[in-house]
Amino acid sequence: MLRNVAVPVLAPVPAFELGVVCEAFGLDRAPPGLPAYDFAVCGEQITPVPTTSGFAVLPGHDLNRLADADLIIVVGAAPPTPPPPPALVAQLHDAVARGATVASACTGAFVLAAAGLLDGRRATSTGVCAAARQPLPAGDGRSRSALHRRRGRSSPAPGRQPLSTCACI
Repeated sequence: MLRNVAVPVLAPVPAFELGVVCEAFGLDRAPPGLPAYDFAVCGEQITPVPTTSGFAVLPGHDLNRLADADLIIVVGAAPPTPPPPPALVAQLHDAVARGATVASACTGAFVLAAAGLLDGRRATSTGVCAAARQPLPAGDGRSRSALHRRRGRSSPAPGRQPLSTCACI
């Protein structure tokens, strides 16, 4: 059971993406007698991280907290997404190696691609991310992955976008 959840934040963190993850895992909605999630927002440092909405988020933990997480949800940064810091890339690779679940919400897929974690895998991104037409990073030298925008019946109606897209490893 995934109970220990962490979300790393990079500047500028998309406030909506972070808010969705915090709402889903950061609030204790467990019925009485059942455990809640142990949730943490993590940054390179415990210093304010600017958001895309004009306010800052103060992570409660540094990236070392990711080593304890059963589930890591990467929210990325506003496109164009800067390369993820080496410390985050190392923590994500370590998490995958130890069997933790690593997932992304929207722009976090670009961080996973840059870290080389999507190499050889199919992934999907929302139209909002695809509209940015941001080139995908090449990863760590293995076969380049591709993010595909879904089309046809599975796409949202014109003018509407899904709230988030998740790429789980």
